[in-house]
Amino acid sequence: MNLLNFADRTLDVPYIGVLSTDIVLTTEGPKVLGYSAHFNSAAAQSLLPLLGSDTSLASIMQACMQGCLQDVSCNWEKKISVMVSISAASEGQEIKIPKRFGRFLSHTLSRTSADLCIEDGNRIYFDGGVKGIRNPKNLTKIMRLQTTRGRVLGVCSIAENLEQARNTVYQLVGQIDLEGKVYDNTVGNW
Repeated sequence: MNLLNFADRTLDVPYIGVLSTDIVLTTEGPKVLGYSAHFNSAAAQSLLPLLGSDTSLASIMQACMQGCLQDVSCNWEKKISVMVSISAASEGQEIKIPKRFGRFLSHTLSRTSADLCIEDGNRIYFDGGVKGIRNPKNLTKIMRLQTTRGRVLGVCSIAENLEQARNTVYQLVGQIDLEGKVYDNTVGNW
């Protein structure tokens, strides 16, 4: 039974929120792999940067709560976003982000879940599997990053076309120094 329909009909609780789907294209047509209903999913992290600057995510959420989403206009950038998730092979490994991005780290990792806008709209998302090791002489500074478990980073590239976005995202992935990093090298290769 569909969980959303069960909650909607049985408990009289309508589903209000975001639902993204993971879809794979097959010779038999598109197939749904799974659903996500949170903003920490790779799908959400790759799509939200494309939300137009004239569209407020807060107004979309407020409209959902008030039951008037149909009254909100959502404008999206006419660009392509490609996201690659990186997982750690084990705990305690140091993650080295290119030095030119280092100036963002202290501010970014002071929050619990963060994204780092690095250049040209490209982003690195720090997932729950990353912890910042603080400098003992200056606790406001992050000395280095370490893995804790599972998915540690999401690297997202935004470009005018798929080929450019894909090439850029894998260049960025290649610049992240993490021994034994695991990622799918076929993302955006349709």
